[in-house]
Amino acid sequence: MMKCINLTIILNLIVLLGFSQSQEKPTTSFDEIAIDARLMNSGYSKSTSGKDFAYQSVIGGNTKCLIARANDTIEWEAKAVTKNNGFYEFLWLAAIDVAVPAPQFTLKVNGQSMFTFKQDIKTSWSIDGADGSRLTFYVQKLDMHEDAHGYMYLKVPENLITSDVVSLSIEGDKSGSHSWFMTFKETTIPTDIYGKAVKEMKGEVSFVSDATKVKAQLALSKSYTEKKAHLIVKGQTFDIASEKFPFEGTIELPFSSRTLAGETYQIVASNSTLIAEGQFGQNDEYASVRPNENTYITYQNQLKGDTFTSEFTIKYAPKMVENVVKVSQLNMTEGTVALMNSSHQDIAWMDTPEKCIVERDTMLITPIINDALKLDEYSFDIEDALMIQEYIDRHPESKEKIVQLLNEEKISVGASYTQPYEEMYSGESLSRQFIHGKKYLAELLDGYNADTYWNMDVPGRTLQMPQIMAKSGVNKLVISRQEKGIFKWEAPNGDDIIVFSLDHYSLDFLGLNQTLEIATNHVAEKSLEWTKDYNSKDRSKAIIPILSDWDMSPAKDYTAITTFWNQIKFIEQPGVNRKACVLPKIKLMTTDKFVDLIYENSENLKTIKGERPNLWVYIHGPSHQKAVLLSRTADKRLVGAEKLSAFHQLIDASSVNYPQKELYQAWENKIYPDHGWGGKNGDITDAVFKEKYNNALHVADAIYTDQAKQIAGHINFKKKGVPMVIFNHLNWNYDNIIEKEVSFNENEIKHFSMIDADGKPVKSQLTEVERYNNGYLKSAKVHFIGQVPALGYTSYYVVEGTENHANADADIKKIETDYYSISLGNGGIESLIKKSNDEELIDNTNFLGGEVFFLTSEGNGAGEFVKVQHPTLEDFEQLKDKNINWTISNKGDIFTDYSFRQKLGDGVVEETIRVYQSLEKIDFAIDVKNWEGTMYREYRVAFPVNNSMKTVEYQVPYGVLEVGKDEAAGAAGGSAQGSYTTPNKDIHPRGIENWIAAKSDNSSLVVTSSVAAADYYDVLDKEKITLQPILFASRHSCHWEGNPYPQTGNHAFKFSLSTGDADRITDNQNGIENAEQLEVVFRPQTLRKPSLKATQQFISMDNENIVVTAIKKAEDSDALIIRFYNVSDQEETVNIDFQQTIKSAFTTTILEEDMDTLEVDKNKVKVNTEAFGITTLKVNF
Repeated sequence: MMKCINLTIILNLIVLLGFSQSQEKPTTSFDEIAIDARLMNSGYSKSTSGKDFAYQSVIGGNTKCLIARANDTIEWEAKAVTKNNGFYEFLWLAAIDVAVPAPQFTLKVNGQSMFTFKQDIKTSWSIDGADGSRLTFYVQKLDMHEDAHGYMYLKVPENLITSDVVSLSIEGDKSGSHSWFMTFKETTIPTDIYGKAVKEMKGEVSFVSDATKVKAQLALSKSYTEKKAHLIVKGQTFDIASEKFPFEGTIELPFSSRTLAGETYQIVASNSTLIAEGQFGQNDEYASVRPNENTYITYQNQLKGDTFTSEFTIKYAPKMVENVVKVSQLNMTEGTVALMNSSHQDIAWMDTPEKCIVERDTMLITPIINDALKLDEYSFDIEDALMIQEYIDRHPESKEKIVQLLNEEKISVGASYTQPYEEMYSGESLSRQFIHGKKYLAELLDGYNADTYWNMDVPGRTLQMPQIMAKSGVNKLVISRQEKGIFKWEAPNGDDIIVFSLDHYSLDFLGLNQTLEIATNHVAEKSLEWTKDYNSKDRSKAIIPILSDWDMSPAKDYTAITTFWNQIKFIEQPGVNRKACVLPKIKLMTTDKFVDLIYENSENLKTIKGERPNLWVYIHGPSHQKAVLLSRTADKRLVGAEKLSAFHQLIDASSVNYPQKELYQAWENKIYPDHGWGGKNGDITDAVFKEKYNNALHVADAIYTDQAKQIAGHINFKKKGVPMVIFNHLNWNYDNIIEKEVSFNENEIKHFSMIDADGKPVKSQLTEVERYNNGYLKSAKVHFIGQVPALGYTSYYVVEGTENHANADADIKKIETDYYSISLGNGGIESLIKKSNDEELIDNTNFLGGEVFFLTSEGNGAGEFVKVQHPTLEDFEQLKDKNINWTISNKGDIFTDYSFRQKLGDGVVEETIRVYQSLEKIDFAIDVKNWEGTMYREYRVAFPVNNSMKTVEYQVPYGVLEVGKDEAAGAAGGSAQGSYTTPNKDIHPRGIENWIAAKSDNSSLVVTSSVAAADYYDVLDKEKITLQPILFASRHSCHWEGNPYPQTGNHAFKFSLSTGDADRITDNQNGIENAEQLEVVFRPQTLRKPSLKATQQFISMDNENIVVTAIKKAEDSDALIIRFYNVSDQEETVNIDFQQTIKSAFTTTILEEDMDTLEVDKNKVKVNTEAFGITTLKVNF
């Protein structure tokens, strides 16, 4: 038996060696193959398995294909119809990544390994098998990446083909290399190659005349193999014979030059195929298409003295010819192909931010300015304001040139400061995009009106972005990675903007940067596509978009394409007179102008309403946890710093108190990081982004603290004790936990106690206590439940109390509070019963409440993929399976802390669950320590809910979204490495603002989260809802030279669980409030003549259906700006009271431009806000 096995192995090795000989230079030229292609079979019929893709090829810029990398296999079918001398021959379109070292790929025929090859050279190669089989790759071109494109030829003995359907497959060598092989899904390659071989030719006909006769001379290239051709003039046919090869013939015509002037002629092959035609005496250049022959012909005609010469070239281009004829039939007599240029720019990603700034200068904007100033016609769209800011910082003298080009409409600039992940930022950060974008550009560039927001790369749109844009005066959005089209995108309040989507932003660039006929076909295809559903008002004036967009590329010179397209004058067919070919003219223009024109010429445009969840959600919070935590904290602290600065200005009108410049710069730092995390030298980019957030937060903290101290100094404290002032910048009363680190002088306080502004005792609890040697308090962290009025402050006092001995006895596993009955299990809450209705809130089947677990998490976060790269269970571990030892670390009248420490995977989880006796919430402090940075791991925390809670909601910028209801209908469409086919409602995880919740008809569980992404489908059972904030994921940049994101070290997270009665307004307030840390001033320095009360509201607002997101000094005046959004689905009226008399009040745009005048009653103003509306007010005192 062993001998049989060994013999089998030896025979298999012989077969493999026989078909895996060395790659040599082909012995048969491609021209020879082309002539015989009519006897060959198409090497592709249909796909069987493998990854679908679309990429540039020899025949087009976006050709559908199958792609295999080194770890992949693709399989497809071909039809064996024709055999030749005992062999079947196949031809198909292919491309191979040129790499050194290169992985090996194996071609299998009907499952049998035939050839193993690699592409480490840029030229053609061939492999011969022992039985006469052959595999040859004919390289026809190298693309911009120096990768090889061409045709694959396969010759197989007939005995290996057992049916008319042949299975072909390519299998990588499992080396993990990203190098690729592509088989394109084209079924007519042999026919097309043969057509090019036999139908393409060059020729020249000349007519030399005297007074009585004309001598005609005809020369044709070697593809014309006949010895005779026909010349048809004035209805007569004359034979022209040739004894030479290539063809050369002469004939005398019985006409004078005078009688032939203006007459037409035709040159016809001996088989009656039209070769060329023209008109005597014309000095011109033009082209004609020939649908019967699938060819086009270009003419260069010249009349010089008595000699008329016509040079012509015939090219075989079936797709181009077919589509050009179809475009002509649409009769777009006044139509326009709008040729636009742009260059998609991340702040970095292609390299470090500083290097990209230099390259944007030298490779992009400087060439743009130089070319645009020289050329009469030019167009280029610069995506965002940051690029202009960077450039003018480097070249202050360029400002006047840029203004000139903007006025001449040769360039445009996008309205945002950068191109962010929208769902990652707060509503105010998104509004500041246009304050630091559109408003900044208008001030810098002599009133330039930037009305278009570019966000080309990110496959995601947040729910309220159309409203933010509309109320910033930005009515157009240019995107990609979405279904191609012009459509409206509507916000929940009804505001809408116009969207121009390219599908994928690179497609037009790739389609144009090809051979002349491929580029022309691309223009024709786009012309057909954009007249199906658009330009319906007047098709004769249709406007067709072609946007050439590529990374770090100035406007390309497409003169050759434009000239050729505009020179296609006729459609020629044998036996009939040629007729005019009517094509829209190609014209350069900026994208904003194009959008306006096509919008005006289209009707019944599709309207999209709802959020498109971001597919790249893993790239920011999960992959850059510490940086994004700084961002989320700065979002809150900057808003708080502005509000307290504005409150200070209200009590002291001197504008000196308002740190305008510092706040403006802090916001600019805050919104600087765009979507280009990682990339080449991405560790530097990520550090720059993190430092921008850190700077913004540092400034916000300093201003927040300083303004609070200054206001507190104005308070006239009436009670004895050490005062403590708490500021609430939220627009609802705060009745929640307050924490503050305090310190005391020696012999000042021994037994800590507190009273409120009315002298009533306040329960408190101390942690982190440090005492002097004599037993008096030195320092501690005080915790108490404070009651602070909305948009105001209140005062408390620390006084000497009596000794308090807390009861240290407690049941660690069974806990009772005013609101909950709680049972702890291994790693989390095993049972959480809400006492008001005796409802068990947690389903502990798979996870416990607050339980940490990890999964395998392979992926990039962002990249050319079309579905979220979800984690898997290959490496899965959860705390529930551990033996957890709970301890009580703090216990008092306010709360009790339950803690444990447990190794989990390559890190250690330290978790403290803080249970409050009289608050309807539970806090979770989770640290993952000693994390080793193991790649492709993801840590989450679970909050499983009972089966009645089927509805999931979460906070978005300026609103709340309900999963399954508030997303845009269907899938986004568009393409990357495949198509975006996942319905928007099914995309998860989601980017969240402060909270995510699950709810039933009468109960809700809200999780306030310090992290930016959360899932809700239970990873062990998709039928269950488990809220799962994602702690971090150790993924890798999608850049081929990019950095990993191991996030090695210690990580700290905070979550709060609160419960309610399924009221969205209350849940939203709880979710936001639990994320806030109110500013507390302990022992303020009082001014000489303090005048403020111990408790006061700066502004009073009577409607809690709204959320105030900004109270600030106006950008350009001393007026007060207030911005809020309406959570309700009803129009709301808001009455606002101030302590000061109002001179005037207006509603404004987000950019603070006056809109409607509001009626004022002394210190009061009333405003109506639409359902889900964002409202901005300006108040003058």
